[in-house]
Amino acid sequence: MSYRAKPLLFVAILAGLSAPAFSAEFQRDIDAGHSFWGVGRTGVMCYMAPCPWQGIFPISADKNERGFPIARQNQPEPRFTSADPAVTRAVIAAYAKGDCLIVEGKRIGDGLDIARIIGQC
Repeated sequence: MSYRAKPLLFVAILAGLSAPAFSAEFQRDIDAGHSFWGVGRTGVMCYMAPCPWQGIFPISADKNERGFPIARQNQPEPRFTSADPAVTRAVIAAYAKGDCLIVEGKRIGDGLDIARIIGQC
């Protein structure tokens, strides 16, 4: 292997290790109409922007398996709505602190309409 190819291989391996897991089983959950989402810290680690450090991503509530964030860059203030104002306030506060919550809801544009909070990621 040439000395020029080694850094490229290193970067490719590093990028692969830093990407969140996304399985076929998880995709079936999304396709079946399940609506569990992670909001907040995505678990994606990058050393260059743009990077989705914080955002909204599909998640399985039982295995805590994360999908790819809906935005490929950091989402500083996505739109959260809920029929219960206390839920909206709790999600916005947790997001602002950099926490990660699992919620049940429906995607609306770059935000979520949240039915309930499931718990911490």
